[in-house]
Amino acid sequence: MQNYKKISGNFDVAIVGSDLSAVILAHLLSSEHELNTVLISAKQSMEDFRKGAEEHPISIDESLDFFPADEKSEEALAWLAEKVLGESVAGEIKETIPSTFESGEFKKFVGFGERKLTTIDAVEYYLQQRQQSLTLSPNQWVDLLLKQFKGEVIDRAQPTQILVEEGHVKALVINETKRIEADRFIFCGSSRDLLELVPQDVLPGRVRQKIAKAKLFHRLNLNLTFSEDMEHQSEIHVLMGTKDDFEPVIGQFQYMESEEGQKRLTSSWTYLMNNDEYEDPESMTSIVKYMKRQIKRAYPEAFEVVASESISVSRDSHGHLDLEDTRVKGIDNFFIGSSHLGDGQSHLAKITAAKRVYDQFFS
Repeated sequence: MQNYKKISGNFDVAIVGSDLSAVILAHLLSSEHELNTVLISAKQSMEDFRKGAEEHPISIDESLDFFPADEKSEEALAWLAEKVLGESVAGEIKETIPSTFESGEFKKFVGFGERKLTTIDAVEYYLQQRQQSLTLSPNQWVDLLLKQFKGEVIDRAQPTQILVEEGHVKALVINETKRIEADRFIFCGSSRDLLELVPQDVLPGRVRQKIAKAKLFHRLNLNLTFSEDMEHQSEIHVLMGTKDDFEPVIGQFQYMESEEGQKRLTSSWTYLMNNDEYEDPESMTSIVKYMKRQIKRAYPEAFEVVASESISVSRDSHGHLDLEDTRVKGIDNFFIGSSHLGDGQSHLAKITAAKRVYDQFFS
């Protein structure tokens, strides 16, 4: 083992990740099972394009708080409420048919037809006709869990190598200089990163092949807060241009309560992009302009009453990885808790991925 400086601490569990799945597992293992747990916050998103934006060591995916009203959501939210948070999070079920804007008017969205789009499989998650509302937002979930977390948080820690000896992870190297040792490790970052972090001769070929072939997308999210109320459609929006140069923009309006107790109208708009777009600043700028153009086409006066806007980007936020077991074969103390192993997309995928790891952790 190279001479990496060891971070002090005899940890039972080291969890890599800075989103909901990592926080859920950190809470359960430290509080419910009293395991000495360290949460390693690896930056996975460009928090904001604005000047002076703050970096948060633990953050959730700033996208639509959308849960389809189906059996998987019901089971996931019930587990979250009963096992994790200790209080109910599921509100009423809303019957909502997604809408689109065509020929100068809003219409019920009936499908993509012959459009040649690459993100349809991921986007379809948001196009259900029944939506489960929430009594607590995902941001509030994270706040509650962090307050109860009994372990240690190491932020600004970018994993750069996973050291494996004789089928056992010995340590995680962070920032190329320090190592963290633990009895067991859970990786809640992008599954794609494992291709670089785990030695090629250690990660099973079948797992490596599935990760390499997984269809993953990055998420660009535009949040708008309005200075005054405006007429709007309450259901999920599917906004598109007439050409296939861009993917659909998925968005929804909602009312949020300010610190002063006042309700303000906000909206969240999501766009899924591929690797080439994510790595090209010009493409990302074009996407933001396209999103704003589609919103303005549907709501011509919207940007005249925008009080603030923020843009965030998350790597590999959507997509699936078909693995039967969260424990990596041949590495007996290493688990994958990426959202790619969960059901659905976004928050639902993170909850169900955490549950899969938790169910298998003590088996």
